[in-house]
Amino acid sequence: MKSDDIRLLFDYNDWANARVLDKAALLSPDLYLASTEIPHDSLHGILVHTMAAEQIWRMHCEENSPSRLPAADAFPTFAALQSAWRQEVEARREYVAGARIGWKPACGWPKMIEKFKQLQE
Repeated sequence: MKSDDIRLLFDYNDWANARVLDKAALLSPDLYLASTEIPHDSLHGILVHTMAAEQIWRMHCEENSPSRLPAADAFPTFAALQSAWRQEVEARREYVAGARIGWKPACGWPKMIEKFKQLQE
């Protein structure tokens, strides 16, 4: 898989995340933060977990892994999470733009690519 293929996958991921965030933005703050029985306690918790997992993956690739995910209360509002997510997307795009994926394996991507190929079969 070449760099352009990886960028295409991340572009799709960004598109899908944007659709979810656009819908979440329509919710009232009370509903967005409402405690539920779903994993991570609320929609807010799920979105924080998703953004943080993407952040940790990038940081791992940069060989700068934090020891744990940030807590949901690190982003007290939807706007705070949305801002952090935009920053993460930009940081990942900068990393991917400079990575030599396809010519020189970068972090865990060869395994990820292999799994993706298996899913396509």
